[in-house]
Amino acid sequence: MQKKAEEERRKQEEDEARVRAEEEKMKRERKAKKKAEKARKEELRLAEIDKNVEVQVAIKTGAFFDSIEANIEKVIKMGIEAKGKKPLVFEPEPIVSSDQESSESATEEIRVRTGVLSIKEKRKRGPKPVLEDSPPMLTPTKRTAKMKSPAQPGTIAKLRYRNQVMEEIRSLDAQELQAM
Repeated sequence: MQKKAEEERRKQEEDEARVRAEEEKMKRERKAKKKAEKARKEELRLAEIDKNVEVQVAIKTGAFFDSIEANIEKVIKMGIEAKGKKPLVFEPEPIVSSDQESSESATEEIRVRTGVLSIKEKRKRGPKPVLEDSPPMLTPTKRTAKMKSPAQPGTIAKLRYRNQVMEEIRSLDAQELQAM
């Protein structure tokens, strides 16, 4: 009897262990599924943000180019008047854009429109301005690396004194040199 009870108890413990293992496995699977769902939702959220940013950038760049196109004629006229050139004929054609229009056809359209533009007359350069009141530019003397000389300190001092006197003589004009 005791053997049978022992065997039943062992069987029951094995069943309980198997049930616990299955529950833990299901719990891990639910956790992994929940984690995958969370990652998928985050990916969708980021894709939505990217889409919104692209739309906003497209809107803002479209508005930017529209404002440039609206103001370009004024700027060109002002530039022509400031430089004294003959006016260029610039007739902007309205751009009809649709979402289905490919970028190749858009670039081809731009090439055709810019192909007719040309500058009629080169810019004439005037004489160079003469600056009478400004003193001549002086550049600083080039500095050389100091190297130790094998000569004695007395000879270096003598050479420095000689160079100093030579510079003083060079700065004198002809009348002062004759007076010496």
